Amino acid sequence: MIHILIGTRAQLIKMVPIMHSLQERGVDYNFIFMSQHCQTIHEILDDFGIKEPDYVLGYRDQDIVKTTQMVFWSIQVLFEGIWKRSSVFRNDKDGIVLIHGDAPPLFLGAIIAKCQGLKVGSVEAGLRSFNLLKPFPEELTRVVTGKLGLVDFFFCQDEGAKKNCAAYRGRAFMTHGNTIIDVVRLASSMRKMVT
Repeated sequence: MIHILIGTRAQLIKMVPIMHSLQERGVDYNFIFMSQHCQTIHEILDDFGIKEPDYVLGYRDQDIVKTTQMVFWSIQVLFEGIWKRSSVFRNDKDGIVLIHGDAPPLFLGAIIAKCQGLKVGSVEAGLRSFNLLKPFPEELTRVVTGKLGLVDFFFCQDEGAKKNCAAYRGRAFMTHGNTIIDVVRLASSMRKMVT
């Protein structure tokens, strides 16, 4: 089974083309929302015709924007995700969890997925600044998640990103695309269909 794990607005926006394509093809997927950002999520889902989350982890009625909120939210998500991992992943032990980018949900989601025995695919992987503090915590998340071997498949947008993943244990693939461009194209095509 394919599991899509998203925590932020940016992750959702960039994964919309994949989710939309799965739905168009009639492929069932498990949508897990790790609620780091809650505001505007439902509007984005509605605008693109994406289904509501199948499972919500760490729900709060506000976005996580402060360091203290992030710490408590991360502990809550990790504890709940590991404790309820069978329900979160529909008892699946053979599937793949796709997580976009380098926000904290990549690290947290990868740990939870590994506890369930699932493979992890990082979408639009391999971007690097080579400065652990810029952007923070994204660069740190990229490095730690990769070096700990939490990602099995790195889906990279270009050759440079693929080379950056060579230092990690997972297999890197080049996808020849940028997910933000894909979502703009999707939005444009949907707009044309409406008008």
